[in-house]
Amino acid sequence: MRLGWITSILIIALGISLIYNANIQEPMTSTEMEQAMAYDVKNEFKKGEIQSSPEIAEFEVVIQVNQNNNSNATQDNNEFSKKNNDIVYNMGCVLEKETEANVREPSTIKKGEVTNVKLPMETNKLNSYIALSPKDGKYFPSSFQLKITNKVDVNKYNYELWGTTPGIEGAPSNGVLTSNNITSMPYPTDLYEVKGTNLVIGNIDIGNKALNIISIGNIFDENFNIVGNVDSLNNDIIINCDKAENITGLLIYIGAPVPIQ
Repeated sequence: MRLGWITSILIIALGISLIYNANIQEPMTSTEMEQAMAYDVKNEFKKGEIQSSPEIAEFEVVIQVNQNNNSNATQDNNEFSKKNNDIVYNMGCVLEKETEANVREPSTIKKGEVTNVKLPMETNKLNSYIALSPKDGKYFPSSFQLKITNKVDVNKYNYELWGTTPGIEGAPSNGVLTSNNITSMPYPTDLYEVKGTNLVIGNIDIGNKALNIISIGNIFDENFNIVGNVDSLNNDIIINCDKAENITGLLIYIGAPVPIQ
């Protein structure tokens, strides 16, 4: 009999304890649940976040005047050459996840000379952005070709234009980039800085009328006239511009690299 009473008392005490604990641990509010879910999503995103893994890559770069058959064009080129005999260009690269450790002084390129250029490039599934501009702040030749050769035997990666990388569909056309239209392009906002009316990529000022090179195909000006073309052959990216009198720079969008097996 006494054992039965003791058992009953223990059961009642256990029930009171459970009710007390249930009242103390109140259910989460909708706001608290949203915060918890956001925290979990953020943690999952961090787990799957692609880490930047840049390495110095080597390229052969040459920029030269295109010699057209048109007599007026030839005269324009000759006048340009007289005024800009030793024109020099700055070339550099900004990574999709840039850090201070990645920032390097621009490489110097002379017109008509093949130059070996070393640039920090992504080796993970991230993009890189190559910028080029005249060092003295003047324009490009009225008609020019820029050839960038990837030294694959050294780099061990294929670096292709973003629009030609696997999985990219409907890439925008090559065109002219200004401080007004860059916000409509698929670029992160921390890639560039607007100083006055000029665009600055990393530490290179590409001006306010830069060629925006995204994929192979034609290059269009702001009036949708064809002013040049872009090709990719073997390890070369070849950019031809036939009407470049007012071009102030270039931004070349390189997609995620592909390792060479």
